[in-house]
Amino acid sequence: MALTPRLLDDEVTTAKIIDLAVTTAKIAAGAITNGKIAAGAVRTAELDDNSVSQAKLGNQSVGNSQIKNDSVASPHLQASSIGTINLASKVVTQAKLGDLSVETAKIATDAVTAPKIPADTLTWENQLMADFPDGGGWDSELVPNNGFGHQRTAKLPDGWSENTGTWAAGDVFLSTTTCRNGKQALGFKNTAGAWEVNSPWATVQGDESYMVRALVYGSISTKTILVGVRWYDKDQVYISTSSASANSAAAATWEERAAVYVAPATARYARVRVGKGGADAIWVYADHVSLKRMRPAMSAYDSTGQAAATTNVWHTVVFDTEVYDHGANHVNGVFTAPVEGLYHFHGEVKATNDLDCSGTVQYRLQLGVHVNAVGVTKSLHALPVDHKGATGTKLNISMAFADTLFLNHGDTVEIKIRDGNGKPDIIGVASGTRWRAHLIR
Repeated sequence: MALTPRLLDDEVTTAKIIDLAVTTAKIAAGAITNGKIAAGAVRTAELDDNSVSQAKLGNQSVGNSQIKNDSVASPHLQASSIGTINLASKVVTQAKLGDLSVETAKIATDAVTAPKIPADTLTWENQLMADFPDGGGWDSELVPNNGFGHQRTAKLPDGWSENTGTWAAGDVFLSTTTCRNGKQALGFKNTAGAWEVNSPWATVQGDESYMVRALVYGSISTKTILVGVRWYDKDQVYISTSSASANSAAAATWEERAAVYVAPATARYARVRVGKGGADAIWVYADHVSLKRMRPAMSAYDSTGQAAATTNVWHTVVFDTEVYDHGANHVNGVFTAPVEGLYHFHGEVKATNDLDCSGTVQYRLQLGVHVNAVGVTKSLHALPVDHKGATGTKLNISMAFADTLFLNHGDTVEIKIRDGNGKPDIIGVASGTRWRAHLIR
């Protein structure tokens, strides 16, 4: 004989149950399971304060998979409800925290103290990356404590590492007796061996120009002293070395070693290398070891001269020989702004006219600074009609210019000349037609 259910659906409702009629003591263990609770049957609005407590929840009864995204938010948590004793080791990791989830405003005063920070969590390298995430500003120093003045003599300077030779063996040390700046300098033992160290990590940008500089001292002249830059990719894998190594010029004399290098295109990190050559028995000291990102700058001149083909037409001055170009993107008289900013340009153009000075035609030579092929500065150099010379001679004229311009990234600047009554010839050589440019800010 089939049994008839004692209770029909919806026969027992909340309204038919008096308060406290169903208590924890009257419910057998496991009597209420997920499968017996309809979706949405138990909601926040239906729970009294503190009705669900830690003591009433079994271990791991509430897991990650049972919590919806954003269901537990700051407004849902009481002050101090999550303390150190409530969290297992390594429960909160970087991967579990969203961007900006931990902000200064969310951290109470004295909440982060020394006992709560594991050893070696905050290092010179980590601090350097925080200070210079993009390779530093223009002219920023990328080598911390580069004069070694804030370093105890009992160990290798913070962030530095031996490349060859060891601190323990005395191959590398800090000297308080031979120093150039401050009270200490980095020293290298006078035994045969290429003792060399690397500075702390510095972040850099590929294809940017950097100046490496160090004050060095050799106890013997004409011996090799090493100064340079090691470049690394985004994973800190070694790419190449740019070296400013040279022999010591004089014995027991402080000298400067400086050079400008362009970082390889894939470079993201760099370390300054400094030390002594391999077979040389020489004491070497280094002080004020520096690495700085250079401001875009260039200098160039016209080495051969040029002839204008048309009267009264603007003719671009071709500065074909560069003295230097530090990330300035200059090619044959066309400067392209590598970054947005305020730039200063100055120089001079020497030119001559194809007219016979014994004639009566006025000499009208103009020079213009052109941005994106549009003239922004023009100067007129005109000679009166009665300014004559011997038959068959020509007049030479020198035109100086200077201008400060705000440029957007990619803007181009050129120097152009024209003559309303002739075809000017530009006089070359380094001392004649030249120009310079640099980023001010």
